[in-house]
Amino acid sequence: MGIKNTILTLLVISLYSCVSDKGEGVVVTDGTIYNLVKSSSFSFFKNKADTLPADPSSPHTSFMRVLFNPKAQSAMNDSLGALSASTFPDESLIVKEVYDTKGGTLQVYSVMYKLKGAANNGSGWIWNELRPDGNVIYSAARKGDQCISCHTEGINSDLVRTFALH
Repeated sequence: MGIKNTILTLLVISLYSCVSDKGEGVVVTDGTIYNLVKSSSFSFFKNKADTLPADPSSPHTSFMRVLFNPKAQSAMNDSLGALSASTFPDESLIVKEVYDTKGGTLQVYSVMYKLKGAANNGSGWIWNELRPDGNVIYSAARKGDQCISCHTEGINSDLVRTFALH
């Protein structure tokens, strides 16, 4: 299944991305991120599908679930509760599903996609927020300009705050 997801990721990037005029690598588009979210297989944070209360300081509203693709899981402990490697590998996809109430309707996908060679990465990650229908709230083109400062605060694991906050 890992090879299938890698091939799918490369295919999606090649179909929906363009090469930067400056030769800095691919530009991962919002559409690419949405397709990855919809087509990838995931496991839940701590192997629990329940919605969790968000940290009160989080801009991601009241409740959430965090999902990791197999590439991200490869750098984590068996319980999917912590990063066991020093960083996540390229092609790691972490999706925070944001809900307004516990067990309520999905409102937003907050996405981190690790691709250090992408022209639009911010600190090695592509940052994106989308509605469940794919409408963009926060574009990957912004390179995490409003995300990175919070994700570097306090204890973090390769800019992923979930482990320290939940």
